[in-house]
Amino acid sequence: MTIFSKENEWTAYQTKRIKNGWPEFFRTNILPNVDEDSYKVLYSDKKSRPNTPVNIMVCLEIIKTLLGVSDDEMVDQVLFNQKIQYSIGTLDMEEQPISKNVMSNFRVRIYNYEAKTGINLLDNTLKMLNSKIIKMSSIGQGTKRIDSMMVSDSCKSMSRMELIYKINERFIEKLYELGEKIPGYFKCYLDEDNSVEVLYKTREFETGGKIKMLLNDSIKLHTKYKHNKRVNETKEFKQLERLIDEQYDKDKKGPKDGHDIKPSSLQTPYDEDSTYRYKYKANKGYVGNIVEAVDTEKNLRLIDRWDVDKNTKSDKEFMKDYLKTKEGNTTEEVVIVDAAYFSKELNQEAKKVKVKLHPTDLTGKNDKDKITNLSEFEIKELENDNNLSKIYDVVDKCENGCNPVESYFNVNTERIHAKFNKDICNNCPHKKECVVKSLINVNKLNVNIEEVEYQKTRKEMLTTKYKEISKIRAGIEGIPSLMRNVYNIDKRTTKGLVYLKMKFGASMLSININRMVKYQKSNPIIA
Repeated sequence: MTIFSKENEWTAYQTKRIKNGWPEFFRTNILPNVDEDSYKVLYSDKKSRPNTPVNIMVCLEIIKTLLGVSDDEMVDQVLFNQKIQYSIGTLDMEEQPISKNVMSNFRVRIYNYEAKTGINLLDNTLKMLNSKIIKMSSIGQGTKRIDSMMVSDSCKSMSRMELIYKINERFIEKLYELGEKIPGYFKCYLDEDNSVEVLYKTREFETGGKIKMLLNDSIKLHTKYKHNKRVNETKEFKQLERLIDEQYDKDKKGPKDGHDIKPSSLQTPYDEDSTYRYKYKANKGYVGNIVEAVDTEKNLRLIDRWDVDKNTKSDKEFMKDYLKTKEGNTTEEVVIVDAAYFSKELNQEAKKVKVKLHPTDLTGKNDKDKITNLSEFEIKELENDNNLSKIYDVVDKCENGCNPVESYFNVNTERIHAKFNKDICNNCPHKKECVVKSLINVNKLNVNIEEVEYQKTRKEMLTTKYKEISKIRAGIEGIPSLMRNVYNIDKRTTKGLVYLKMKFGASMLSININRMVKYQKSNPIIA
C-alpha cells in the first residue's frame, strides 16, 4: 500500500469491516494462490492484446458465486465496489481489468479445453485452493461425513412425446437456417401453433400413436440427410441420431418400451449430459457428492472434497472413488455414511486404507429381533493372499466359548462352515437362539460372510458410543439446502456438466470461505 492508496481514505470503521471480512481473507489466501501457469494452454503464445490476469478471472468466478450475482452485476461490482477491488488487488488501478464479456469468454475457453482434453482447469484450481484452506485451518481429519444431492439440469422437464417433437423441430429449423430444401410434409414443424396441436391437445389414449408417428418422422429425416455432409455434422443432426438409437426398436420397428430406455438417454436437447434417476422422486440432471471434515474440539467443519457427475452414478461408486484417494493413508479416519455408501466389499477396501466406515443404518433387515447370536462368535479377519479355494480354522469360538471341531471359509461361495460337537451344543444355555443348526451327526454353522459383517455392525450400532458418533452425520444434510436456497444450484443459466462443475466447485469454496472467516473472528491466532 502506498501513501496515495485509496485505503488511506477509509475510516477506521471501514478498514475494520474490510480486514475482518471475507475480502481480506480472499486477498490473502485465494488471490495469490491461483496457479496461473496451468491456464497458458488457453491462450496464444503470439504477440496480442494482453488478457485479464487469470488469478483475477478465477477470483471473480468465486466472488460471483459468493455474492449470488450475474455476470453483468459482477462487472458493476468490480467497477464501482471498492470492497471487491480490494479483494482482487485492483483497488488502486486506474482502470479495472474487466469488460462485458470477459467472464463468459473465460468459461467458454475452459469448456472447450475440457471438451478436447477432459481436464476442467477451473474445477482443479478450486479444489487446489480448497486444499490450501484445509491445510491452513489445521482442522482434524479423523472424522468425516459424506452425503450426495440431486442437482437439476435447470431445463424444462419434457415428456417422451415432447422430447421427440422438439428434436425434430430443432433439426427442421436448422435445415431452414442452412437454406436446405425442406419436404412439404415437414414444414408444419416451422409453424409455432403446430406444437400446441400435436402436444397439448393430445388425449391420453392417443399418446402411443403420436409417439410412433413422431419417431417415424425422425427416421425419415435421418435417412434423407445422413449423407449430406453439410447437415450431418451439425449438433441438431447428432441429437436426432442419438434419439433414434435410444428410442427406436429396430426389431419391433417402433418405439422402445419405456423400461427398455436407459437412464443415460437424452433427456432434453438443451443439456445433452443430463441423465435420469429415480431417488425419492424422478430426477433429471446430475448428482453432487460432498465430504465434510468435522472437528468437534475446534467446533469447526469444512468441506474436504466434492465431486459432480451424471446422476446415474451411485453412492457406492462415489465411495470407491473416495477410498482411492486414501491409498497410502497413514492416519486412521472415521467416515460417517448412510446405508447407500456401505457394503461388505467397500468395508474391506476401507480397512486397507485405514478408513473405518460408520453406517448410520443398513439396508435390509433392521429390527432388533433379527439380530442373532452370530455377532458373539469369534471369527478371524479373512485374507486370501494365496489364491486358495478354502481357508481353514476361521472360527475360534461360539457364544458359549466352545471351539468348533472344524471350520473353514469357502472362497468361491463366500460362506463360512463350522462343525460343533452335538453333546456340547445340546447342553448350551444359548441353544434356542443359536444360529448353529442341528444335523444327524454334528451341529453345523453355514453362513454367508456378508451376514457375519451385518450382524457385527448391527450389534455395534446399538451401543451408546456408536449412536453418539452417528448423530454427527445429520449436520451435512444442511449443505444441499444451502446449495439450493443460497447458491441457486438448480437455477443455472449455463447448461451441461462442465459448467456445473465450475458452479458447484465455486459454491463449495464459498461455503468454506464464509466458515473460515467466521472461525477466524473467534480464533484470530490462525488469521
